[in-house]
Amino acid sequence: MAEKPILFNDEMIRAILDGRKTQTRRPMRQQPAGGVRFSMFTESGLEDGHGREVSSTFQPGDILWVRETFYVQGCLGLPLGERQPTHYAADIMCRDEVEDYTCKPSIHMPRWASRITLEVTDVVIQRIQEIRTSDIIAEGVIEDDRYLGSANRFRHPFATMWDALYAKRGFGWNENPWVEAVTFAVREVRG
Repeated sequence: MAEKPILFNDEMIRAILDGRKTQTRRPMRQQPAGGVRFSMFTESGLEDGHGREVSSTFQPGDILWVRETFYVQGCLGLPLGERQPTHYAADIMCRDEVEDYTCKPSIHMPRWASRITLEVTDVVIQRIQEIRTSDIIAEGVIEDDRYLGSANRFRHPFATMWDALYAKRGFGWNENPWVEAVTFAVREVRG
């Protein structure tokens, strides 16, 4: 079991807080060459088409502290562990609420400012296009009314969201990259 940070955008933060999001998918840093298969010769139990071990960044039991865009009063130069008044971009209805605060991107959120803690319950390695409709719903995606009565009512908005996040990095929907499908349970929400 390890404790590590994980980034989510405002829309996905709201989905977690609403109880709609229990899964996330992240492209694997090292894309397996020649596919993925079960192996009794590797510690992870998986290998690529060349016999090299394929392992996940996440493991069941890992604790993930969520990084999100936030506003802090003053500066972050206070002694370690000293908390400052904090607001979260996913909650803000009006910018007047935070006029005396400084906006900080999620990547710079320190552990003390994180309000959401997740516990990994399952990890599956798969291609992004192997996602099922039930998994898209667990990703917190809201159906697209333009495709009512069709499987695309969930798949299309998910693929669009995926491309907005990952296409520029070479992991777009059409490239069908290998991903880590992480299922999680909310362990704690502060504030």
